[in-house]
Amino acid sequence: MNLEIGPFLFGSVEEYARGKSREFPDEGDPVILVVDVPTEIVEKAIDEYLPLSQGLVQFDHGLGLEELLKAWPSLAKEIRNVP
Repeated sequence: MNLEIGPFLFGSVEEYARGKSREFPDEGDPVILVVDVPTEIVEKAIDEYLPLSQGLVQFDHGLGLEELLKAWPSLAKEIRNVP
């Protein structure tokens, strides 16, 4: 499952990161955190109200959040600087 190519509800990920950086200027420059979340965890977070086709995965209690938190320390992560 690859959401890195979109679709994106909130504009490009670079635009979103820049906007967040403007909102929180004390937190540093804009970056994108890329996390390789296992498909079985992502599948717990998607349903008819939050379909994967919208390009956003929201992990909530009972909908993959617990599994994501448990797996978090061992997940592959990459921080990408946004120019």
